[in-house]
Amino acid sequence: MSRNFELKKVLVVSQVIQKQFYDVIEQALDGIAEIDIITSSRVRAEIQRAPVYDETTIKSRFISWVKFFCFMQNWRKDNKGNHYDLIFVSSNPPINIWIGLRLKRDFHVPVIFTHWDIYPQVIESSFQNIFAKMVCKIWHCWNNANYNKYDMMLANGPAEAELIKKSIKGSVKIIDLPFGVDTEQLKPIGKKENLFRINNSLDDKFIVLYSGNMGAGHNIEIILKAAKQLRKIDEIVFIFIGNGLKRPLVERYIERYSPKNVLLFPLQPAETFVYSISCGDIAIVAQNEVNSMIAYPSKAFSYMACGEALIGIGGKDGDLRRLIDTYSIGEYVEGNNAAILAEKILKLYRNKEMLERYGKNARDIAVNMMDIGIIKRKYRKLFLHYMKR
Repeated sequence: MSRNFELKKVLVVSQVIQKQFYDVIEQALDGIAEIDIITSSRVRAEIQRAPVYDETTIKSRFISWVKFFCFMQNWRKDNKGNHYDLIFVSSNPPINIWIGLRLKRDFHVPVIFTHWDIYPQVIESSFQNIFAKMVCKIWHCWNNANYNKYDMMLANGPAEAELIKKSIKGSVKIIDLPFGVDTEQLKPIGKKENLFRINNSLDDKFIVLYSGNMGAGHNIEIILKAAKQLRKIDEIVFIFIGNGLKRPLVERYIERYSPKNVLLFPLQPAETFVYSISCGDIAIVAQNEVNSMIAYPSKAFSYMACGEALIGIGGKDGDLRRLIDTYSIGEYVEGNNAAILAEKILKLYRNKEMLERYGKNARDIAVNMMDIGIIKRKYRKLFLHYMKR
């Protein structure tokens, strides 16, 4: 019997998926299954091209979700004759929570759903109007009735998993299984060797880095306020890299104040990313108080692989706070106090020994607990368990 005949077949459905995370899935299934993937992300040469996700505005996001929903309805009708042994679905878009169960009914196979963001809690944290409350109430009822129909649910961290369990009246099968990070690709790069620093004349600066999406749940405002308080220290520079709903806040701040200590860059191409993500002395992960409980920012793992000390911002509890406090990889700011954030940045700027210790701990934890090789083995075990049913 040929190897190809023995291979299982897995369907992955995610309107957007990080290349880093797709690589984990692909490597976990290497030699045991072929993958069909429905996505708009160019994670490999052969994909079933889905409608693009436009995160520019709330309206554009909603339209993107509707287009994806219609696309999947047509795909389901056209592909009912396909055979799959397992289906893996993500929360991007959130309507996938419904689509996943329709696929389970269509193909009669186990379905695993992974929560990158938790809905409708994300909506509840962003909107307080009557319409949003009504939608979220209905959504919670649907979740209560349907979560237990999934064979397994995944959360990025234990706090996320706990929150999902608490939000459901009945039982739900859920475990925490974080993103992996390629610690061979992302690693510490010295200031004099970091091309992003050199090309932008930053090799002698103390960089406070924010890299990634500047979304509604990210507390960009507190970072700008801290930058304003530290503007007289010439060596400290705040670097923002990325796009998102709150990027205009940084643009307007720069336009209004023309600060020497705040610089804004677009998302970096792959060949530059390894240098830009590792350019910080301190790397900031900023969430609002509610969002810190319902989203686990995977960018923290990238910072850690690069040996950067973290400063987390968020609420009283959450996966980010637990990560920082448990492994002593940085400082945490609870709430929205820019003065405390500025104070912690200044402390690490002055205490090079503490800064170095946090960075070393971060790198060690990334290598020994979150490396892509470790995480892919956990996914492989999970996939094999459900494909053998």
